[in-house]
Amino acid sequence: LNDLIDRELIISEFERMGATIKPQYVDEDVQRLIRESFGGSREQFLGELKRRGMTWPKFREQHRKSLVVAAMRGQATKNVDFATPAQKEAYFRNNQDEFREEGAVWMRTLAIPQLTGDPGLSGEEQRSRQRTLANEIRTRILQGADFAAQARTYSQDSKAASGGDWGMVQRSALAPQLAEVAFSIPVKTVSQVFEFRGFYYLLLVEQRQPGKLKPQAEIDDLLDRLVQSDLKRKAMDEYLAKLRKKATLNFPDPSLRPPPRSTSGNDSQALGSSR
Repeated sequence: LNDLIDRELIISEFERMGATIKPQYVDEDVQRLIRESFGGSREQFLGELKRRGMTWPKFREQHRKSLVVAAMRGQATKNVDFATPAQKEAYFRNNQDEFREEGAVWMRTLAIPQLTGDPGLSGEEQRSRQRTLANEIRTRILQGADFAAQARTYSQDSKAASGGDWGMVQRSALAPQLAEVAFSIPVKTVSQVFEFRGFYYLLLVEQRQPGKLKPQAEIDDLLDRLVQSDLKRKAMDEYLAKLRKKATLNFPDPSLRPPPRSTSGNDSQALGSSR
């Protein structure tokens, strides 16, 4: 919702400035899209619009607005300078994981099935009881119980017999959801209960090995692009904060009000007429 509001604020600012985009530019960009996405076939393009329930005039107007937003974003970030050595050093220092090869983790898991097959309980009741059990096990581990012993007793995945032990495993060998947990919690810490493939899981990281730093030439190139992108994002955030500050958007239904923005501390504007 915040993104939609920002889009409307940008378009409104464009119109307030009295700016325009020539119709021929819109038509040329639509033709480019037809060439790149539909092999130059206007019939296929119009067929896709029909499948989506969208008319040609409506699509053209939406595309014009997209070009307006892109132009205004470019205008807002045009004065962003090249990253300085100090900015690159600070970014590298605070984000070293982005410049490393793949890491590895030694972890243990404990998996409690969400459904027990008990005919006397509904699926929701089964899930509730099993989640409660998983949380009780987590509490016991936090109070000093051995994770491996608890896994051998309660876990029902393929690692249960070994106390949930996965050994040292590369990040790419893990499902994305498991990798996200394994590489985000501190070492020697048990995770919160989380859902994964029909189970309630607990995960313990025994040891984690960060990947080696990438070659310096690759780091330098990536650093230039990441810092430049970060500077443009900050410039855009500042620009949007100014538009929000002078805007008044009314929400007749309070439930439509978006959550507070986290990208900027300047969010004191009135939010109000949903569009």
